Amino acid sequence: MKQLREYFGLSQVQMARKIHKTAAYVSNIEHGHCGISEESANTICALFKVSKAWLLQGEGEMFVDPDIRAANREEIGSRIKLIREKQNLSRKEFSSLTSCSMKKLLKYEEDGAIPKDDVIRRIAEKCHVRYEWLLTGEGEIEESKAEETEEDLVDEHFIRWLKCHPDVVRELRKQSGLD
Repeated sequence: MKQLREYFGLSQVQMARKIHKTAAYVSNIEHGHCGISEESANTICALFKVSKAWLLQGEGEMFVDPDIRAANREEIGSRIKLIREKQNLSRKEFSSLTSCSMKKLLKYEEDGAIPKDDVIRRIAEKCHVRYEWLLTGEGEIEESKAEETEEDLVDEHFIRWLKCHPDVVRELRKQSGLD
């Protein structure tokens, strides 16, 4: 289960929510303390389109129809372009945000090149979209607010503080030569 969960970039909590179980249940399976119930196996296989033999015994291909996953993955360029356009970013701005070269971005968007997994994860993280959706086109596009990290909350608090202290912002802009 861990390999599947990590393939889709899910935490144990996120995986547990998807299969309507607790994070402790997922953790126990991953640590070998218990097996996957028949009900959970059926849910996981249906939800993620994985082979039951692979899930339970580690035999065969992970996905029931690997060609479906491959086809969805090949369309990743159109999803990257959709994200970029939805966020009103130029290719240059998107490249800067995601640390992805403009040359590679153009290949993804226009030539159907498939990014490496670390690039897909970075794009998902920086653009606040779900890794699973970006990778496969399946599931929800955007991360839910419930998945905000402590860092996101600190950033949000800091931004609110700055809005209440325009004098500090002016001074910082002045010191950095922006004014």
